[in-house]
Amino acid sequence: MRTSKILICLIITLLLSSCSSYKIKNKGSEDAVRKMKKIALLNVFIFPPFETESIILQTIYSNIYEILPQLSQFHADYADTIETYMGVKLQESAGLEVLYGKNLYSKLTPHILDSLGIKTYTTKLKDNQYFPQLAIPSHSLNFSDFYYNIGPNLFENRARFESKNVVFSKLCDYLEIDGIVVAYVRSQTIDYSVVSDEVLRQMIEKVIFYNNKGQKIYTTIIESEKLFEQGNDIVFYKEVIDLYFPYTDAFLRNLFRDESFDDVLEEYKTKDK
Repeated sequence: MRTSKILICLIITLLLSSCSSYKIKNKGSEDAVRKMKKIALLNVFIFPPFETESIILQTIYSNIYEILPQLSQFHADYADTIETYMGVKLQESAGLEVLYGKNLYSKLTPHILDSLGIKTYTTKLKDNQYFPQLAIPSHSLNFSDFYYNIGPNLFENRARFESKNVVFSKLCDYLEIDGIVVAYVRSQTIDYSVVSDEVLRQMIEKVIFYNNKGQKIYTTIIESEKLFEQGNDIVFYKEVIDLYFPYTDAFLRNLFRDESFDDVLEEYKTKDK
């Protein structure tokens, strides 16, 4: 028994030692993004921690099933906060004129969208008992079909979203803007303990910039440091989602001001002490 406990402690120590690093992957033209003067933050989604109800995923996520009923409502309640933060930080970091939230969607009425020939989609998700709806801000509309495909490569699937260029181009023309931003965030479980309710999680964020022709010009994928925590406590789940705030600020200040990503993150760590 003592040997088992020692082994578990060693495993946890190894996991914790690998939790401090983050990854960020950028693709596209920074100059093209920096030339923009006016943009629309069209959507910021909170994706569920898993996508289907497969037996394998049920096993992996069984240690957070206790809080699953709470998570769907938490996502819905938090989506407005997530969106507003990015809208404000885009304005602060880039000096851009940013349309987002109610200010944006008051201009995109059903009558206007119908006249532009632009379709919106349900936020319902197929075969997902615990997350039947995709979390988006309360005033937002969804311009993407997530019903069958909500994986991490969603925005890369050209076959399913070949018309997105046309839709975004029409929106840019109507709103008289230089481009559109779409983003998503999720708390992803990396590993879990078979002897306790502890899990290893990280925040995943993806931000995509499109130009006024609807063409993707810049993509960033952020994988935060990993946090080892209790899987069935929503407080710790929120702690992972909340990494979105310092990482988004660091990303935007790095992109538009050339500030050090690490220095910005350090600012937040100093504030928390």
